[in-house]
Amino acid sequence: MEFKIEPLVGCNFLLFGEKRENLRNMLDNKYDKNFKREDKDLYNFFSLVFEDDKLACIEFFPNEKVKVFFENIDINNIKFKEAYNHIKKYDEDIKLIKSWKLAISEKLGIIITGINDEEFEDENIDCLSVMKKGYITIDELEK
Repeated sequence: MEFKIEPLVGCNFLLFGEKRENLRNMLDNKYDKNFKREDKDLYNFFSLVFEDDKLACIEFFPNEKVKVFFENIDINNIKFKEAYNHIKKYDEDIKLIKSWKLAISEKLGIIITGINDEEFEDENIDCLSVMKKGYITIDELEK
């Protein structure tokens, strides 16, 4: 399965603002019905997060079966530092927030999580989030 990130728009047919019921139908209702969280549907290798029943964020989990491309690079299955440096080419203002173990690009609507050490040389990505404009902000994370 392959996805292409369109910053602040979505990935493929998973478009921000799309109604939850429509997305469930497009995905053949294959979400985990035992996962009980009001704002989130969990699928095999990703989850969809909703605000007011409309898609606000897509969370991808590293897996060789799911490729998530941003500017021709699968940033879901590479090391944190590689993904960080690739995103930085398109957003010089990407912010590393070590207390949250993540980097966020508000401009592109991308968050990568998973840093555990100061150098973050060999860390894998734990989660790649693609979000609508303003869903999570640097100011919120730095409070």
